[in-house]
Amino acid sequence: MIRAEAEQLIGRTLAGIRTFESEETFGAYEAALRLCQELGYSVGRMCNPEPTGIKRGVWDIQKWRNLSRDDRRELDGLITGNFRDGPVTLFFEGAPLEQLADCAENTHYLLRPRKI
Repeated sequence: MIRAEAEQLIGRTLAGIRTFESEETFGAYEAALRLCQELGYSVGRMCNPEPTGIKRGVWDIQKWRNLSRDDRRELDGLITGNFRDGPVTLFFEGAPLEQLADCAENTHYLLRPRKI
């Protein structure tokens, strides 16, 4: 999934993109999950091949197919990709750069300025 598709799914511009890769089964997804938890985000339930929503704070986020359009707009980002074998991409809104630089080895990221 490309950034424009992710932004269309939740209805706004996303500030950051981070891609995770791993040779372990579910390793890339688990790395994205750990980063979200370290940054204070709740992660929704998996529903392959649909994305998984994320939201800052403590939330119970349902599977993508069970979220209404309004629910999706309330999310702070999403996780997409091949959850089992990777790669997995995390699209998010506004995580601090210094926190991203310290998390999850063997990954790369690209931050872009948020459009206003």
